[in-house]
Amino acid sequence: MRSCRLEHWLDVHWQALADRRDAALVAPYLEGSCSDWYNPANGSWRALQDALATIARQSGHPELTDAPLALWGHSGGGDWVAEMMKQHPTRVAAAVCRSGGQRSGCGCRRHSGLAGARG
Repeated sequence: MRSCRLEHWLDVHWQALADRRDAALVAPYLEGSCSDWYNPANGSWRALQDALATIARQSGHPELTDAPLALWGHSGGGDWVAEMMKQHPTRVAAAVCRSGGQRSGCGCRRHSGLAGARG
């Protein structure tokens, strides 16, 4: 999230949430027009799976390949996170859509309110 200078992955509370959920902490940094990538079905889901597989292999942590995801997105990244909640609800353990998510509006019962905030 270079554009908004957010380093949320360093936030101890966000890390604790990901740890509690045994989740991979993921924040998209997607370039270009968000209309090209906000929908994970258009290729960004496959790119994320490939990246997690590469990181899993290189780090010696094979569990990353299928780990639940703690997602954080700003603006178009928030739209992507909302779409991820709709398209891959069993993989999303927690999510934050900051200044985004209006394009698709998740609306599903599991992710209403602050996803992952309970427990």
